[in-house]
Amino acid sequence: MPKKKNKKFKAQAKQEIRSTSQLVNKSTVINNAQTNELVNEPAVTSDEITILNEKYAYVRKDVTKLLITIGVLAALFVGFYFLGTHTNTLSSAGNWIYKVTNIQIQ
Repeated sequence: MPKKKNKKFKAQAKQEIRSTSQLVNKSTVINNAQTNELVNEPAVTSDEITILNEKYAYVRKDVTKLLITIGVLAALFVGFYFLGTHTNTLSSAGNWIYKVTNIQIQ
């Protein structure tokens, strides 16, 4: 009985492969005249680009702020890492904060 199920599965798989290969063959056939028109025409004009730049200027500002913030944080983390590995400054600062704030660990 399992062989019959396996044969059905193989037949369905072959049929799916044929149908997808036919779709790929149909989609790869492209008219050369249409491709030449697409290549020669500019997608977006300069006026549209300036309008979009003015409309979404706040996005550019937010992205630059975000990148600057991420860069500063990364530089601080790298700096603190090397400061902690080469000196005893961070450990002594942590001990001082512990004494000043009177943190109780139970």
